[in-house]
Amino acid sequence: MNLPNIITISRLLLTPYIVWLILSESYFLGFIFFLLSGFSDALDGFIAKRFNQQTLLGSYLDPIADKFLICLLYTSDAADE
Repeated sequence: MNLPNIITISRLLLTPYIVWLILSESYFLGFIFFLLSGFSDALDGFIAKRFNQQTLLGSYLDPIADKFLICLLYTSDAADE
């Protein structure tokens, strides 16, 4: 377990909170956390490549976290209608 993996897991755990914010119509706060999620995605990739901390776990977790966020946001929009 290294820093990029911890950042990715944090992003994964933050996703349900972002969806909850959107569903509770706290759009501004949801947007801020969505931006934070995007920034953390770039940051974990940068750290992993720059400091040679790439792992097999990270190579699986990163795209899973991305898809989890997108899928939940998409389906939360459908649930809102």
